[in-house]
Amino acid sequence: MDDQPSTDPLRGLPDPAGSSVPPLPPAPIVDPATSWSAPVAPRDRSAHRRGRILGAIALVVLLVAGVAGAAAFFLLRGSGEELLGMVPADADVVAVAYLDPSAGQKMNLLRMTDKFPDLGGSQDLQERVRDLLDGALQGSGMTHDDLDWVGVEVAVAVNVTRGQAPSIAVMVDSDDDDAARAAIQKLASSDGAPTRTIEIDGVESTVSEGFGGGALALVDGTVVMGTDPHAVENVIRTAKGEAPGIQQNQAFIDATAALPDGRLGLAFVNVRHLSGEFGDALGTALASAGTSDFDAIEGFGFSLSAESDGMAMDLVTAYDETRLSAEERAAMSEPDHPNALLAMVPADAYGLLAFGHLDTTLKATLDQLAQQDPGTARELEKLGLTGADGLLAQLSGDIALEVGPAQGAPLGGTFIVGTNDPDATAASITDTLGQLPLGGQRLVRRPNGRTTFVDTPPNWQTTVYHGVKITYLDAGSQPTLAWAIVGDAVVVGSSVADVQQVVDLSQNGGGIDQEPGFTTAAASVPSGDGVLFVDIQAALDGVRTQLDPSAQAGFDEQVKNLAPISTVVVGFSNGASAQHMRLLVQIP
Repeated sequence: MDDQPSTDPLRGLPDPAGSSVPPLPPAPIVDPATSWSAPVAPRDRSAHRRGRILGAIALVVLLVAGVAGAAAFFLLRGSGEELLGMVPADADVVAVAYLDPSAGQKMNLLRMTDKFPDLGGSQDLQERVRDLLDGALQGSGMTHDDLDWVGVEVAVAVNVTRGQAPSIAVMVDSDDDDAARAAIQKLASSDGAPTRTIEIDGVESTVSEGFGGGALALVDGTVVMGTDPHAVENVIRTAKGEAPGIQQNQAFIDATAALPDGRLGLAFVNVRHLSGEFGDALGTALASAGTSDFDAIEGFGFSLSAESDGMAMDLVTAYDETRLSAEERAAMSEPDHPNALLAMVPADAYGLLAFGHLDTTLKATLDQLAQQDPGTARELEKLGLTGADGLLAQLSGDIALEVGPAQGAPLGGTFIVGTNDPDATAASITDTLGQLPLGGQRLVRRPNGRTTFVDTPPNWQTTVYHGVKITYLDAGSQPTLAWAIVGDAVVVGSSVADVQQVVDLSQNGGGIDQEPGFTTAAASVPSGDGVLFVDIQAALDGVRTQLDPSAQAGFDEQVKNLAPISTVVVGFSNGASAQHMRLLVQIP
């Protein structure tokens, strides 16, 4: 199969996502048997046929990926990215599965699968996949043996047009062209429907009425299946270099440049192009959720990779920074700094969520909210949360939320927020809490003899611990909410004991920022702007200790497949024109 290299990545080409790139014209289809030609036009297909073609495409992708992935999993040959050279530049969604990934990826996978005994060895995996394939292919006249020709890559390209069925093209690398041709004929005539041979851009292709009018062709060692002949034609023209490919699309370049080189799969969503079709609807939906920068998004890039310490998923959101507001640019360009609040998080926390630069992000969000919903914005200011002297204006932008074991309770936690003015923040919190309905109710008898419930004010109490005043809500049996100013941070805890623990950490050290499990995990992801961390084994142990001894054995059996996973960590990092998020499931 020949790759089509790019010699001038889109700089001198029209933007496939913009109006300067016209859609591909309908290609004439010539039937050699009758010597007639007709343009490839959208057919009036029934919902039944449309469902069959989309279902057939999805089935082929899943089945091919499954059998070839299982067969190639234990090889060490590795594959390149040849199929991307066949994906048209205007594809709205692109996905590539590397069925024979690099040697490093395979070695990492082998190491991890050895830790999950339920998966079995290579033979077990392949037998399971073959059984699944044979069951799914029942009635088609095909078995897993009909897919032995599949090579090292599978790619899918989707084009979406409002008011029309999606146009889908699937590309499958072939190791045996003769077997691939036989599979094409078998698939096209699987339900006995008539087929015909046509020529698409000089390539002999098969069209099946039973396949919903879709087309199948073999192009340079690649099987191409499309929901319509035009989808196949677009791939053929791209493969021949007659039309630009996705690797020449600047949105694709920007969204995938930061993804790791070694990977098992790649996906791309051309948001810039989709916004031309659905921008009004998507923009309205996202704006209602507080997102104002949809028009600035170029694309999403996604990858899955096997790392030496676990499985990783990366997501990159690429932006056109010229379309960002000044506030959004400021929020994304804030220089990174260590989050000092992590030192106040207990080392035995089951999980935590920490962010930096929340002040600029909140300001951009609240400015958008004020434009869309002035009433809500006024209520927030009335509560003392917003405005020039509001609570949010006093915050440093760093936050940390943790959940972990607690004294006398199954679970506890604290919410820690950095402040630039501790005294003003304490006054703001006192005022805000005084306006919230945190009290109880009691039953009283009216002079007329009737009884009714009336609100009672909250019973706030204070205590001093190592020089720090802690205010707590006394609900009778035990305190249910407590808060304090600890250094340059506001600490809100589920109990007085939770806040006291933070006070100890602030004065003596020993927080999660010094715990090796957390520091190692955080160093494996881009955590400059935020991190989500879950200690899987600590959380499972915490749940187990709450169970009756008679139920612990059953619990252990249910979660045994989680035993190899130590932690899950997600890191976030912003740049001037992109956001990078990485999820790492650590399997040491």
